Amino acid sequence: MRKKPNNPRTISKTEYARLQADLEEYGDLGGIVHNATTGNLVGGNQRASVFDLVGKGAEIVITEEHATPTRTGETARGYVVWKGERYDYRRVSWDTVKEDAACLVANLRGGSWDWDMLVGFDDNLLRSAGFDADLLKVWNDDGANLALMLRAAEEEPLAAVSSDDFKEYDENIETEHVCPKCGYHFSGAMG
Repeated sequence: MRKKPNNPRTISKTEYARLQADLEEYGDLGGIVHNATTGNLVGGNQRASVFDLVGKGAEIVITEEHATPTRTGETARGYVVWKGERYDYRRVSWDTVKEDAACLVANLRGGSWDWDMLVGFDDNLLRSAGFDADLLKVWNDDGANLALMLRAAEEEPLAAVSSDDFKEYDENIETEHVCPKCGYHFSGAMG
């Protein structure tokens, strides 16, 4: 077995170390991961929706059960059968703190895109795989929201401001505005 030479995903040494530590802590989070303690799906929520696991549209087959949880908290392993194909399934026993952490890790790790290599892929293939305007919008929105969240966490409380700190402006200042993104009309007029 060898790595795909033109895989557009790369991983830094730091990301590699985090991924290794996460695998040691939580095990494989790549398939359907069900926490028996809470009844919640920790990983594979979107796939479980497609499989209709909640509505029992797919079958779960357990191939291995553990009398006591493994080091990573696994109590059973198996697969989901959906449309004649098998998809990985793990049952774990975690408290809510570990469940929350695993859910975040399952959606966070995995490396970065090698944009130079990605450019080498056929445009139609990229679009058919989901690299389209909708994905770019999601990435843009997610990045902007994360930046706001991190900036808010780093900001210090505002210092006291006195009315002397404010400049005077003409009362005829423009108050009608249009959002450049969605076209929503709004007014800043006081009154």
